[in-house]
Amino acid sequence: MKTLVTLVLVLLVGLLPSALYAQENPTPITVDNGTEVVELMRLGRGSADVVALSPDGSVIAIGGSVGVWMYDNAGLDTSVEPPVILASTPVLAVAFSPDGSIIAYSESRIVRLFDTTSLEEIASIDARESSRFLDFSPDGLSLLTVGESRNNVQVVNVLDQTVTTLLEGHTSSVRDAIFGPDGSVIA
Repeated sequence: MKTLVTLVLVLLVGLLPSALYAQENPTPITVDNGTEVVELMRLGRGSADVVALSPDGSVIAIGGSVGVWMYDNAGLDTSVEPPVILASTPVLAVAFSPDGSIIAYSESRIVRLFDTTSLEEIASIDARESSRFLDFSPDGLSLLTVGESRNNVQVVNVLDQTVTTLLEGHTSSVRDAIFGPDGSVIA
């Protein structure tokens, strides 16, 4: 749900002109009018599967089959290739730390942390399974990962990459989780 809300915000803030989403009678795309659709811009390469907006709104991170593309939200119309953090397998989730200094992404069973200025990897975490959702605690010291197959939720210390809390035993899929505003609870 958080990813969907982020995607909607990204589209409203940076990608669509106000006239497009302010139409009173929008026209559905059909076989008859499909040739009239005009591409405004294309972001990322390969698939574009997950998106995150930096806390200050200046960077849009789009993760997919190639890696994580880091778009400057103020310069989306440039022809210059944006920076990319290459991944060896498709990116499953992406999240910014609250201060925007770190970006985390998951691929396969690994969660990788990168410095957003240098785009250098600062840590990797063995998440024990593929993580479909990531969330930083409000203080940025912990990272919440939601497992894809074992239905586990774990909290990892960002500084030493150790699992501090493991919530397991869910009888059905866990699709999302998030830290509360003060970081003391997980919903």
